[in-house]
Amino acid sequence: MNTMTRHKPNNTSKASSTRSSIIERLFADRTWTENYRVTAEERESLSNAAMMGEVCSERDVLFILNQIRRARLRW
Repeated sequence: MNTMTRHKPNNTSKASSTRSSIIERLFADRTWTENYRVTAEERESLSNAAMMGEVCSERDVLFILNQIRRARLRW
């Protein structure tokens, strides 16, 4: 009898890697961060938000950035 169990591939690490690479790529692009005037506080918030769900594109990052900024205006 074969007692070895088969494990499903860990897609979470791949998705997490993709999320962080999109965020990291945009943060590394100085022109992008200057054009959108991304502050250090917003960078931290975006990084934390990326851990909560799927961030697939620049458009997703911009949506989250705008939500962060709108929330600040309400306070």
